[in-house]
Amino acid sequence: MLTRKERLKKRYYYQELDRPAVYSRTGFPKNDSSYDKLKSFLRQYTELKASFNGRAFDSPYPIEKSIEPYSDAFQKRAYDAENIGGRFAQQFAGQFDQSARPARNVFVKGYQRRRKISLAVFVGDVSGFCQSLRDIGDDGIVDVSLGLNPAGFIAELFGTENFVMFSVTDCEIVHLLMRYQMEVILERVKFLLANGVGPFFSMLDQEYITPPLRSPKD
Repeated sequence: MLTRKERLKKRYYYQELDRPAVYSRTGFPKNDSSYDKLKSFLRQYTELKASFNGRAFDSPYPIEKSIEPYSDAFQKRAYDAENIGGRFAQQFAGQFDQSARPARNVFVKGYQRRRKISLAVFVGDVSGFCQSLRDIGDDGIVDVSLGLNPAGFIAELFGTENFVMFSVTDCEIVHLLMRYQMEVILERVKFLLANGVGPFFSMLDQEYITPPLRSPKD
């Protein structure tokens, strides 16, 4: 009989299993005991994944952050990033409890073809990954998060409305930025693999590349 770790590994590599591997996402509300029985059942009987932040080793861009009052329920948060291509800014009104954050201003607002954005440099101690492997043991695998996929990342830079408009009027610049972000992610994976982190990786926000935001051929 396979261990839960072996079962998930075989599933990722499309190998024969003794039974289907069952995994459930675990984003349960905090401080809500009504989920305790379900969480206990999942820990005991399903295949598990521990999460490891693969983005933690990106050299941070010099981003200035500020928070100002906006209303009784919201606060205005501003981010300014200085890069070799110029200055980029993003603003949004976020709830005090850190939940929904509708964008008020976005990093990419217009034609910036001649602007250059420097590739990130990856440094740091990855020993925390080994500890994650020890913690999960034979109960599952360690899933390394690479963050947003290229489409999702660029959609966040544009904001939804600009992303849709540029997808129609200037698809070239959207694809150019996506290719750049793909290079960043590939360099991140190379760094992680070279330091013994992996082999299970994940990306988020694939829905940003589906209709109606993008055409089926994309």
